[in-house]
Amino acid sequence: IATLRDAKLASTALRLFADPRRFPVAQLHPNVRFELGALAADQKNLAEALRFWQDLPQPPGMNAPEWRLRYVAALLAAGMMDAGLEGAKSALAGPPALPPELIGRWNKIAADALERWQLIAAESLFAMVLPVAQGPERINALLGLAKARELRGEFRAAADAYFNAAALYASPDADREALRAREWGAVNLAKAGLLDDARATYQWLAANAKDPAIRDSAARALKNL
Repeated sequence: IATLRDAKLASTALRLFADPRRFPVAQLHPNVRFELGALAADQKNLAEALRFWQDLPQPPGMNAPEWRLRYVAALLAAGMMDAGLEGAKSALAGPPALPPELIGRWNKIAADALERWQLIAAESLFAMVLPVAQGPERINALLGLAKARELRGEFRAAADAYFNAAALYASPDADREALRAREWGAVNLAKAGLLDDARATYQWLAANAKDPAIRDSAARALKNL
């Protein structure tokens, strides 16, 4: 398999093992199953990847958090929401504790779900990431959670997430991003019918934002409330 992969003959390898009568998955060596699943996943053939990976133990040379992440990503991309979210819940809860470098990749999986319009899955994933995320990745999780809630019509909850994200920006260099998050929070307050709260936020932005574009945007929004 490695030889075929290195020779860029992944399709040949997958065709060779495609017949379950000749090559029952349960009888294949775990390393072979992992390699075949990886080849299928690389070709976006997720059903085939999951056929080889289902119930596969942690592959040699790969730590458990990395394996769980790859498997959950394949499940969600294949549209298997319940199984994907259950796997994500287990992986993010540990043990073992999730390595910090994987947090961003979990956010990416959630963002991919959002792009596929898997809104419930995306909202759930971002919410799962939050308890284990710190710094910029926590902000990213909050912003993703806010967007998922907004697209689902949960405007009050979306506003809360946007404001929580804005409060976490610590660097002066990130002032514009924090103000934009506040602005999106105000947009969602208005959508939720909380016009007084939205007006107060826009007034604050119009008076305090250093970015003239944000001040002008807030002033226009005030006129339209």
